[in-house]
Amino acid sequence: MRVRGELNPLKPLIVMDDKPNCWRCRHFQITHQKSYPYGCLVMGFKSRQLPCLEVLSADGVPCKRFETKLHLKPR
Repeated sequence: MRVRGELNPLKPLIVMDDKPNCWRCRHFQITHQKSYPYGCLVMGFKSRQLPCLEVLSADGVPCKRFETKLHLKPR
């Protein structure tokens, strides 16, 4: 995992190279709620941090429901 240098709300701060990345997942959503800005549609929850990080901290294993967005799949 690496962290980008500058703070820009339009770009993800965390890039996960070897684990599921919510920014590339078809189930990820932006909730537009200040207190819980991120959500996972398949697991049905909202959180302050990326859902894949919530799952990792709660279960100790990477998210098993990750699915790459259709437009990001190689052809």
